[in-house]
Amino acid sequence: MRETKAAVIGLGFMGKVHCENIRRLPYVKLQAIVTRNEDTLRRYQAMYHIPEAYTDWKDLLKSKGIDVVHNCTPNSLHYPINKAFLERGIAIISEKPLTVNLEEAKETVELAEKRGIFNAICFHYRFFPVVQEMKAIIGRGELGEVRIIQGGYLQDWLLYDTDYNWRAKPGTAKTRVIADIGSHWIDLAQYLSGKRALQVMADLETFVKFRKRPKEEGETFQLEQPEDYELIEIDTEDYGAVLIRFEGGARGNVRVSQVSPGRKNRLEIEICGSQRSLYWNLEEPNHLWIGCRDGPNLQLMDDPNLLSSRKYSLYPGGHNEGWGDAQRVMLAHMYQAFREGSDDYPGWNDGLRAMQFEESAYRSSREGKWIEIW
Repeated sequence: MRETKAAVIGLGFMGKVHCENIRRLPYVKLQAIVTRNEDTLRRYQAMYHIPEAYTDWKDLLKSKGIDVVHNCTPNSLHYPINKAFLERGIAIISEKPLTVNLEEAKETVELAEKRGIFNAICFHYRFFPVVQEMKAIIGRGELGEVRIIQGGYLQDWLLYDTDYNWRAKPGTAKTRVIADIGSHWIDLAQYLSGKRALQVMADLETFVKFRKRPKEEGETFQLEQPEDYELIEIDTEDYGAVLIRFEGGARGNVRVSQVSPGRKNRLEIEICGSQRSLYWNLEEPNHLWIGCRDGPNLQLMDDPNLLSSRKYSLYPGGHNEGWGDAQRVMLAHMYQAFREGSDDYPGWNDGLRAMQFEESAYRSSREGKWIEIW
């Protein structure tokens, strides 16, 4: 079987992660990269010995032999790039959110389905071994009836008014923390529980109402003088809290923030059933807490000898698996599905469901009432 040729568009943080993990897959060749910065482009081309390199993603459309495109660009570029390569019949692995509005998301999902083109979205937190063990435990009915799904995703990297990033740019999207990190949480909640979110009641707030955007690219801290920056009014939220009603009568709640001091990347989820509870958090990713009423609580460590989901483990027990490893496992499953066929990966329909949650939370906060997710 011939190797699969991949291209990565965007060499920011996520694009570089994709490049590294593509190279960890023995049957995938990193054939092309795209980024606007010429210096970055040439440096990475030389570093990874990549045959093709472009500063404009439209030039990649002319390339022959690309099998899969990884869209790692800012959110506003997801729709035009995904659509263009779909129309060329090329498979797409897209970073989330799928697009910046529901209309575009529905259009691309329908186009991919109509043309039968492989598509995937990067909800990679599914692919930690103990997260898969949570899925297996719930699937076996060991929790009993799922009643409560709760948790959060807290960060602090936008705490100060001197913290600026393209995600905070006015007009970029309706929501920020709900879409940027809340999307990961709601995907986990629905994936693990097997229950769709049906209604939401949300409260979103922007605490840092003006941010100092650096006039020179790359400067984000210690902007002392007005000539160093321009003051930008922010139109997306720093914080959000959402009450959720799930299928089957389960209830849930989630809080998301990018202004919580000390919380670097605290994604946590707890699922409480009528018999047991499960809890996992990303800052301690190799441990699963199992809560019991009539006996001692348990803690399960990532160990393929102990997990029913052992195929997701890369290393022996006690050898910690981290954020980048879950990315590798996710891409391995996506490429296996692309090459051989399977449904063990998140597709664009999952991305659409997350966007429906985000849009409904936004409307709920503006209107001050429960909103049905459609």
